[in-house]
Amino acid sequence: MKKFVLVYIALRSTVLVFYDTHLLPGISVTDFVGVTFPALLLYYYFTTEEKPFHFLNHIIIIWFGWMILSSVLEYFVYNTNILGNIIMVFKFLNAFAVFLVFPALFKTKEDVNMVVNAFLISSLFPLAQGIAQQVFGPTFLGMMVMVRPGGIQLYSGFYGNYGTFSLLAEFGLMCLIYKFKQMELQTGLLWKLFYIFLFVAYLALALMTLSRTLFIIVSTISIAILMGFKLRKNIPFLVLMIMALGYIATTDYFTEKYESILARSQSEIAVMEGEQKIEHGMHGRVGRWGGYLEKFYEQYTPAERILGTDINIGPHGDYFYWLFRYGYVGIGLYISFFICLTLWCFVRYFKCKDPLDKAYGRLALVAILAWLFQAVTSIPSLTTDSSLFILGNISIFLNMKLKDTTQRSRDASFAQKPIYEMPALQ
Repeated sequence: MKKFVLVYIALRSTVLVFYDTHLLPGISVTDFVGVTFPALLLYYYFTTEEKPFHFLNHIIIIWFGWMILSSVLEYFVYNTNILGNIIMVFKFLNAFAVFLVFPALFKTKEDVNMVVNAFLISSLFPLAQGIAQQVFGPTFLGMMVMVRPGGIQLYSGFYGNYGTFSLLAEFGLMCLIYKFKQMELQTGLLWKLFYIFLFVAYLALALMTLSRTLFIIVSTISIAILMGFKLRKNIPFLVLMIMALGYIATTDYFTEKYESILARSQSEIAVMEGEQKIEHGMHGRVGRWGGYLEKFYEQYTPAERILGTDINIGPHGDYFYWLFRYGYVGIGLYISFFICLTLWCFVRYFKCKDPLDKAYGRLALVAILAWLFQAVTSIPSLTTDSSLFILGNISIFLNMKLKDTTQRSRDASFAQKPIYEMPALQ
């Protein structure tokens, strides 16, 4: 099962190309994979004897259970489309299964390295697409580009949504938090140069997406990478990175993308300058959220607000999605889960002694921050790739064996024990 999951992660970006290829009427390749993958994970989980069970598992089990119960209530109360509710449940099933099962599969530093490598491999395919679209043209080999008003081009490669580039560039950069520390400790010169090239290339791909949210996340990732560097050992490579970034900043490519980002941000700029009302912010999403909030409080009873309503806000805003669809209980479980997740990741991070464990902890903390930012403008809880990378890596970090580099013991068996383990229930 471990090899199967690693291969799936590595090929995930290739599978996404078949979003419009249907196995049966109404069922695409990505739909089929999105159902079968979590089902296989859960089958493995319930048939294996060794299952780490962190107390956060209780929260996500209750959270998933409430989603199902609230969906059933919504169907009987509002007579909504039951198929739509089932699809949402199966989308969240990926997050649920990954969080439960990944710690049972990946437990050691070697496992962590294989997982990070698999995600890095997966991000290379969209990176190659982005480079090809810039070098050979937007429609090279049938790749796609969406042209917005003002001539703004949003590249999407072979994918149906330009947001896929955004996610995979983000995940590739987060992998480098771990790989740069590994590079510092043991990697040869050619690999160091390769990782520096990837860092610059992912930044260029991020620019292609014109995503404002992604730039906040990319800045955070860059800080996390720099935090892991030991300055004395890496001055030549830091200088090389700065020179490469400086070169990009002077190119026509950078100027074009920067101007496109400003053009996409005109509504936000007008709001900040007082020329438009705040409702126009984020391409009108703020106004839509305000309208739905007004409806939520004026047209639904207190009991309905607690249990969930039939308001559907579309794919923009995870927090409002869980509030409107699953009520105060749903958003309460969402927030509780991420508060506990963040606190335990910080505790775990400060207990790390090994440099690679600490680097993986930084990756996990940045992944939480990325989720929280994504949740403002999109719905990561129902996005398979966000669940796979973010919750997968975080759950591994919370349960993996940590290496103790500060203590030496004559008892070899004691020396192999982690310095700290999260509370677990068997």
